[in-house]
Amino acid sequence: MNLRAIILRVMLGALGLAALFGVTAIFTDGLIPAGRLLGTSITIAVGSGMLLPVSANNAARRFSPLAMVWTGYVGIGALLVIAAIWYRGPVGLGWGMELPAGSWIGYGLGAMIVAVGPLTRRNVAMDRTYRMAESVALWGAGIAFSAAFMMQMAFGTGIGGEFALASYFILLGTAVVAALCAMGLRSTPQRPMRDAVIPGPADRALAATGLLATGTATMLWLWYAFHEIRPLGSGSDSLLMLPDRLHVAAASAFSTLALCAGLWLLLATFPLKGGTRLLRHAIVACTACAGAIVTAEFMDVMWSDWRDFMLERVLAALLIVDACSILAAVVLLRIGKASGPASDRARPVASARLTCPRCQRPHIATRGESACAECGVVFLLEFRDDRCPACMYDLRALPPGSPCPECGRARQVPGFVPAIDG
Repeated sequence: MNLRAIILRVMLGALGLAALFGVTAIFTDGLIPAGRLLGTSITIAVGSGMLLPVSANNAARRFSPLAMVWTGYVGIGALLVIAAIWYRGPVGLGWGMELPAGSWIGYGLGAMIVAVGPLTRRNVAMDRTYRMAESVALWGAGIAFSAAFMMQMAFGTGIGGEFALASYFILLGTAVVAALCAMGLRSTPQRPMRDAVIPGPADRALAATGLLATGTATMLWLWYAFHEIRPLGSGSDSLLMLPDRLHVAAASAFSTLALCAGLWLLLATFPLKGGTRLLRHAIVACTACAGAIVTAEFMDVMWSDWRDFMLERVLAALLIVDACSILAAVVLLRIGKASGPASDRARPVASARLTCPRCQRPHIATRGESACAECGVVFLLEFRDDRCPACMYDLRALPPGSPCPECGRARQVPGFVPAIDG
């Protein structure tokens, strides 16, 4: 029996128990054990449903990294929720377990959103060109989640909880921006890719600058949050270098620099051509202007209420143009993948240039059998292409017979799929 079938049976059993305990709780005038059993059954049913998207429907299929991480996260979260239901006494719920359960679920969701892209890419045998950016995103999401969860458990609720939440968002934002900047440290593709953009020395220098700005901004924001929230009480006032407006403006400026570098390097990987290349300049320019306005607001250099009101409108307009430009770049990328130029389509291959292993004479082998003209060694050759002949999507990681996920074209059988020359 495969894992998906087991999960479905557990889910159905938990739903049946939930119905039974729910009816029992109604007709027994709110009997507390029945209510707790109801909550436990619902938790198991919901947890089982959350595992379905990553569960394998084939018993011989191995667990992917995404499935392992997601299963562990959901499993521990369900155990914490059940512990919170049964924690304290005959009446009520125990706050001692509700805090870790809520923190685990709340902090984990954001971290999983940041990490799901790299984890999904690791599920298949993809090219490792972006392994640096993927590692930064994965480690950053893990550090943000772990740090916030441990601080929440150490400080509890109140001011300490506010500092844990602020630190979580700062570290999670750092992971995203740092991963964007690390795109400039990508390596040359190990496999031929259509419209692959090779990084240059300028990209690597910009990536280093962006990562340095990201680290500086993170320290400034964490220092500001520590002094603003004061999780350890008023004693933090005795520390040196209390943050002021210039401190916050510097944090905003470094954040803007890092975000601009990250967006530039991210869009540099898009195979935009012609006039569409101006989108990258427009996006970075809008981001830089919006960051400059926010930095100026922190420095309080506005001269009148009219200017404040107008600059707020300008800031909102820049953010709208920025978001629409990023979406337009993504749409253009998808259009380019779905309908690339005819020269980029797969070309039929009728022969291959080989060297005879016996006499070392060059030989042009065709599909099927061909013999070396010098020594008579027979070559038996067959071509198979693991890229979609319509859109050039890499199909090597997909099961045999599965259609192309990019354009939907059916995958042809080996021997009839045209291969890329070289």
